[in-house]
Amino acid sequence: MALKWRMQCIHMEQIVLMSSKEISIPFDSFYTLDIEGFLLIKLKIFSPVHSFILDTEDKCWKSVFNPSQLQQLKLASNKLFCEYGEACKNMFSVFSKVIKDAKSRKLASIASSSSTSSAAATTAATDPSSSELTLTIKDEEDLIDELWERLAEIGLINPRKHYDLYWLQKTIDHFLNLYRFKVLEWVKNHGSEMDFINRVWTILDQVFDDIRVETRRDNGSVSATFIDNEDRAVAGMAAIAAKVSSIRPDLVLFQNGVEYGVAECGKGDDEEVGKKEIVETSLDCPKIMKSMFLHAALKCDNDEGVTRALQIVGFCHFDLRMKVLVMDNANGYVCRIRSTPQYEISTIPSQMSSGLLPILKLTLRSKLTIQSSIKVVNDYFTPGEDNDPDFQASMDQNKTRLVLPRLQKSPNKKPKKSV
Repeated sequence: MALKWRMQCIHMEQIVLMSSKEISIPFDSFYTLDIEGFLLIKLKIFSPVHSFILDTEDKCWKSVFNPSQLQQLKLASNKLFCEYGEACKNMFSVFSKVIKDAKSRKLASIASSSSTSSAAATTAATDPSSSELTLTIKDEEDLIDELWERLAEIGLINPRKHYDLYWLQKTIDHFLNLYRFKVLEWVKNHGSEMDFINRVWTILDQVFDDIRVETRRDNGSVSATFIDNEDRAVAGMAAIAAKVSSIRPDLVLFQNGVEYGVAECGKGDDEEVGKKEIVETSLDCPKIMKSMFLHAALKCDNDEGVTRALQIVGFCHFDLRMKVLVMDNANGYVCRIRSTPQYEISTIPSQMSSGLLPILKLTLRSKLTIQSSIKVVNDYFTPGEDNDPDFQASMDQNKTRLVLPRLQKSPNKKPKKSV
């Protein structure tokens, strides 16, 4: 079976390019990339490519595809984030306007101040991001109060009728308190990984409550454990292999035996270039997402319709920064990962529009993406007229199956401790 997948991997149009006939690459370049050092036993350089994962932001593809080809891979099948409701959009607009108005008032005061030079006023007017427009501590405190007052004007929201709006109101109120009492500052400067999780990121977990998704923290992944141990069996040739311990992600999104999302969190050590952040966002998270994808597809008997529609979401939280990964299988046998831009929550309230608000928008859109995947799985299990049980071989005759390549396990480089 391993040899079969290696041979299929050489057929670029079928595997790597997801059946796109518009893109072609030199045979030798991909052969070198995929065979030498990747699928041989030594595995000197381990990568998601081993597991048939094509991360469109992975730098290794820049030497294989040109920019227009990469863009085609990103846009294949045109799967977009789901849109949240108008009520949430209106709330975001209100808060953005309050922040913009506060800056406009600051600009007006600069222009009318007799102590400010005309040159400084001109600079502030032409460049809103200039230092002349920096709000004072008093201005920032007044802005927090004004935002809270606008939030209070909305009144109580019934979570049973408008849960997303309810969550958004509660979450913004939570972050206003983090700004008001300088919590974000001390967490950013002196906080541990657990401080970032407890004080900042867990509030986002609650967005999934109304769709009955369990947000399991510090818990093993059912999918990763299953995929890593699926070869354990009574084969008659050797004893049952020892159970393999799987990676424990920081968050697993679980419902009815299926996992739809994962998160890796941490305290960044070197502003996006630390080893822990690189490994967890570029290797660990994609592999866990692939395990979840394979497990969900297997739960649905590897039905091709389910596999093509399924999407798994990954959250990457490091320090106050967040980006979202989305895995799908647009065509062929490769699982594609697309990434959003990375946003950072500023410790300055007047900069919420460029950090916190986009993160809340991404969280809502990710939730709706997961909700659509849940619907795909649930619809498969909805009884139909042709749902009569039979032998597996007989049932397979009437269905189109798509079995994706397995994960390649990371080589264990840790020396075993002597007993």
